[in-house]
Amino acid sequence: MGAPADPVPPDIPEELARWASASLVDVELDGVLAEGLAAAGATATGLRIAESRVVDTDLSEASMERAVLRDVGWAGGSLSNAQLRDARITRSRMEGVRATGLDLTRCSLDNVVFVDCRLDLALFRASSMDRVRFDGCRLEDADFFETSFSSVMFERCDLRAVNWAGASFSNSELRGCELTGGQSLERLRGVRIPWDDVIRSAGEIAIAAGIEIVE
Repeated sequence: MGAPADPVPPDIPEELARWASASLVDVELDGVLAEGLAAAGATATGLRIAESRVVDTDLSEASMERAVLRDVGWAGGSLSNAQLRDARITRSRMEGVRATGLDLTRCSLDNVVFVDCRLDLALFRASSMDRVRFDGCRLEDADFFETSFSSVMFERCDLRAVNWAGASFSNSELRGCELTGGQSLERLRGVRIPWDDVIRSAGEIAIAAGIEIVE
């Protein structure tokens, strides 16, 4: 078990064409800046975004199944309760995004960074993650059922009441995270955790290991 590798950052051109169309079904956005788009509840099945920036855009409750994101910088705005099932996200960074209840079931994420995002109640069920970093994110009640983690880092994240059932880890680390109330914490076997964090979460870890705590 080694330390997680750093994600490769997105490759985004400095000059981008502005884009503000309301139609998103099977659209391919390449080298664009989408800023301030209001598309809550939009149908965006098959959306493809490459080498672009998305800023302060509202796609809450949007249907975005099978979306493909590659080399994307996504800042601010909302993806709350959006459906991104079976999506592929590669070399992308999401920062300050409100994404409560985001559905990323059966998704493939590689070289992806989430910074200061709200991902509580998010679904990552049966997804695969490779070189993914969560930094300062709220993930309370998130569902990682049967998620595969390879070279994944959780740092300064709120992981209370997270479901880890069926999850598997390699070369991954939790640092400065809150684990209270987590389900199936025994699935964290093999994860790297600093000693101070182990002491802070000793009760939760002991319960997951089936240890009876007595006075």
